[in-house]
Amino acid sequence: MPSPLDTNTNDRGSSVHFEQPAQDAFDDLKQRAPSEKLARSLFNAVNRQVERIKQDRECGHPYAKHRIPQVYRERYGATNLFRLELSQFWRLTYTISSFRKPDGRIIVLILDILTHPEYDKLFGYAKK
Repeated sequence: MPSPLDTNTNDRGSSVHFEQPAQDAFDDLKQRAPSEKLARSLFNAVNRQVERIKQDRECGHPYAKHRIPQVYRERYGATNLFRLELSQFWRLTYTISSFRKPDGRIIVLILDILTHPEYDKLFGYAKK
């Protein structure tokens, strides 16, 4: 099911879409937000960051190409990757697609909404 944020565009001509892992996490946070403070905080943080992406699709922290996880390269064809920090040390990862919609808008794909341990595992960071 597409996110209600899918259809929003900005003056730079971007269209923001959630990939399935991010959509599932977003839907879970949305469902739990009315009754759980942490979920509500994260849900609001995701919405704020999506609004930032709409204003400036390069607002996130960019990764060097050699640091992009292989799973993102294979699954989404990601050649660039950005990270935005959320509350409670969660992370949102996204890529600016090389594809455009038929109307010419650039597609920004939200790939994941991750806890800090999930993020560390995905990027191969070891605990010290």
